[in-house]
Amino acid sequence: MKDLLIADKADVLVAHNQIDELESLINLLSPYYNVHSFTEGHALLHHVAVGLPVDLVLLDIDMPLLDGHQLGKQLAKLTEMQDVPVIYLRGPDSSKNETNSLGMTPVEYLTKPFTVQTLLSR
Repeated sequence: MKDLLIADKADVLVAHNQIDELESLINLLSPYYNVHSFTEGHALLHHVAVGLPVDLVLLDIDMPLLDGHQLGKQLAKLTEMQDVPVIYLRGPDSSKNETNSLGMTPVEYLTKPFTVQTLLSR
């Protein structure tokens, strides 16, 4: 997956392990934002750790190895992420509780499937 970098656009980090959904998010967001995509959380953490730009993070909750809640907690520990909003993406039958993500603020949840308008408005 290639990152689409355009000057003067906000940088959005998207972590999702399902390639088809990740590609859909990239296609939806890339006209408006610089989209950096990750299929697992450790790569996203590395992006932040090396000082690359981030203005918004979209995290899928149901990822293997490092799920969205765990990744959000890791991001919350980083000083450079203190003012960066995180939106958690979850499936309609997600059994994981929203309180697992406390600590990474502001926190918002979008339940899949969501509309284009809902995602862009958030």
